Amino acid sequence: MNTLRLRRYLEELDQHHELTAQAEALTRAAWGDEVQLCTILSIKTAPCSEDCTFCAQSSHYSAGRALKSVIMTDSDIEKKAQITEEHGIRNLSMVSSGRGLNERSDFTLHEAFARQAKEHGRQLCASLGFLDEYAARKLVSLGVEYYHHNLETSREHYPNVCASHTWDERVATLKRARAAGMKLCVGGIFGMGESADDVISMANTVAELGVESIPLNFLIPIAGTPQGDRAMMDPERALRCVAVFRFLNPQAVIRICGGRKEVLGEREGDIFRYGANAIMSGGLLTTQGSPHDADFRLIEKAGLRPVHYGEVCR
Repeated sequence: MNTLRLRRYLEELDQHHELTAQAEALTRAAWGDEVQLCTILSIKTAPCSEDCTFCAQSSHYSAGRALKSVIMTDSDIEKKAQITEEHGIRNLSMVSSGRGLNERSDFTLHEAFARQAKEHGRQLCASLGFLDEYAARKLVSLGVEYYHHNLETSREHYPNVCASHTWDERVATLKRARAAGMKLCVGGIFGMGESADDVISMANTVAELGVESIPLNFLIPIAGTPQGDRAMMDPERALRCVAVFRFLNPQAVIRICGGRKEVLGEREGDIFRYGANAIMSGGLLTTQGSPHDADFRLIEKAGLRPVHYGEVCR
């Protein structure tokens, strides 16, 4: 897809554009009427050492410093697993705050998560920050199939989003996860002051990495973070960002996550016309998320079909 055409698509929001219909056509060609659902478990919620400007868990900002540390127990994990199982959602990701894992990390909690997930026949994803080679191999041994580690934005815009680590460090972790045998779940956040070129650049990078699953978020400005004073994104621009990722990643799972209800409002169901074929359902990390029942209704209203692990993840 021509870069100039994509840039105009993102910038000329007052005009109807034929590319929107093309995004939907690409999605239906690759995935038919299937919509995948996943959910996350925050196995460790705590102030984080990194200074990502959008994050309510960063200890650099008042929102993160006020956060109470919560670590899930085996019983907590079992209860959450049962709830998602009742809704038929078999794609489950464990998420932990903090810089990341290495060969000195204690994997006890991760082993408990993996045990519970395996008992329910789930697809396992992990979102645990930076990995060294040992940690990546350890996760594979636990049955983790996907590793989630967002780029957040383009290489060019990243210094405006985080200073405590680099964009290249994030890419290095993705390559370690891939080398260890995991598939990749990699996306970012829109609404942090990025340009149209930044959106296109990140979408191209994700394509170059061969990412299988692309989670896309819309910034929810959170008080006590540097991004807290930003206005919500324009819904049409948010949707067109999704379409750009579909144009440049025609075979990938494109999953809409944080900010879906807050930014899109009454246009939430349009995500499926603009290229999405998956959603994150249930609670998020520091925001409410969407109830499972409401998400099933959203999918059915769009004339689509919710599917489970084994049907959609190929």
